[in-house]
Order: sequence, then C-alpha cells, then structure tokens
Amino acid sequence: MQKEIDLEHLNLVRDRSDSIRKVLDHLDSNKWVDQITIDEINNIIYGDREIDGRERQENVEIIKTLASIGCGTYYRGRGTLHTRLELSQSMKEYLWKGQGKTSSNEITQSKEKIKTKRHTFWLRDDFCVEIDLPQDINHDEASRLAKFVEILI
Repeated sequence: MQKEIDLEHLNLVRDRSDSIRKVLDHLDSNKWVDQITIDEINNIIYGDREIDGRERQENVEIIKTLASIGCGTYYRGRGTLHTRLELSQSMKEYLWKGQGKTSSNEITQSKEKIKTKRHTFWLRDDFCVEIDLPQDINHDEASRLAKFVEILI
C-alpha cells in the first residue's frame, strides 16, 4: 500500500526550498509524467551547466525528501537506469487536482479553522473575479499569490 502525501510537510518544504518549489512547479506543468530523474532535476535547477558532486547530492536529497513525504518512491540509479522518483498515485492525483487545491470537504473543514474574507475584483467590464483569502494573509502569502497569477498567462 502506498503512503499518502503528507500535505502539511509538502507545503512546508515547498515554502522553504526554492529548488523543491521549482521541481514541484515542473511536475505541475507536466502532469502526465510518471517519474522525474536526477538529470531532469539537475536541468530544472541548474540549466545546462555542469554540476559538481555536492550539487548532485543536493538534488538526490530533493528526491529523497519528496519520497519521504509520500510523493513517490526513490530509486537509486544502476547501470543505464537513472536515479529517480517514481510518482505515487496520490501524487499524480494531487497534481491533477492542482497544487494547493483541496476537496470541498477539506475546504469546509479549513474554513471552520481559518477566518476568510471574500474579495471581488473586476478584471474587465464583463468579468468579475472572486477570491476567498485568509483574513490574516501576510505579505509573503500575497506575493506567492501574485506570482501564481503571473504564471497563468
């Protein structure tokens, strides 16, 4: 039986690690993949440049971290097979639902804990956007939300 994703831990590491955030953004943009290799992670983080052993080991740690919180299974490379993370079914479902989105039941439960305020924004004359945000939203959270909106176009 596969381990469920520890969403609290996943959100924590995403917020604290630019490298993990880049990898998760890549996975979110490529929802159809079943795995991600160490070479792909190296390319996501460092581009085409050569990396040293320390940087490679840091990227292996990214795979191990994601595996430890239920995103998939870590496989150490052997022969022609690359070191990789094979995504768990729960991670694939998480990506297909969209990062940060939850079921309506989870939303109801979280609204009981977090006070929210609905904001309305007229994007253009014929289209209004409504968004529920925590009443105690901070600057960092607002910046993350703004970056998310920027990548939509």
